Amino acid sequence: MMHHTLTATTQATRDCLEHRALLGRLTALGKPLLVIFGEDDHGWRSSSAAGHRAVPGVEVDLLPGLGHSPGPGGR
Repeated sequence: MMHHTLTATTQATRDCLEHRALLGRLTALGKPLLVIFGEDDHGWRSSSAAGHRAVPGVEVDLLPGLGHSPGPGGR
């Protein structure tokens, strides 16, 4: 990917994220959705899974004993 393309894509992503909250963007998709949380993920609170359950058509899985990435030591 060319540097210009990368920076333009990154800026567009930032603009989208700042424009609408995550749950609003997910709801707007109108598609079945699987959200997976690692119980030991320090980047997200597992309690935020409850907010995701409010999205129509969502299935939330909380994986015990895992961090951010599946596997040993996945943070």
